[in-house]
Amino acid sequence: MAANRRFCNKLYQATKYVLGKMGDDFTPRETSKSTGKESLAERWILHKLSEAGRDINAALAAREFSRSAQIVYQYWYEQMCDVFIVSFLLCLSRSLLISLGKL
Repeated sequence: MAANRRFCNKLYQATKYVLGKMGDDFTPRETSKSTGKESLAERWILHKLSEAGRDINAALAAREFSRSAQIVYQYWYEQMCDVFIVSFLLCLSRSLLISLGKL
């Protein structure tokens, strides 16, 4: 039960953080195609999303529902939250320090 609570809290915190960075005037692009201007981290997370989608589809086709849920959990918890968002935070912190002349 505690692990589920931590997972939900992590999703909530990640969503809250990202929505806070988007601003009130954010409008999503009309197409989901890549622009070619994606950073290395963005390309990496999109690759991981593609792999997760492929693996989830395979697990669902084999009626391995527990495995498909585990793949979703691993993608969101370990890759999206722990790697991608944290790397974004580090880049943001570094650029803030540079702009303040402290780095």
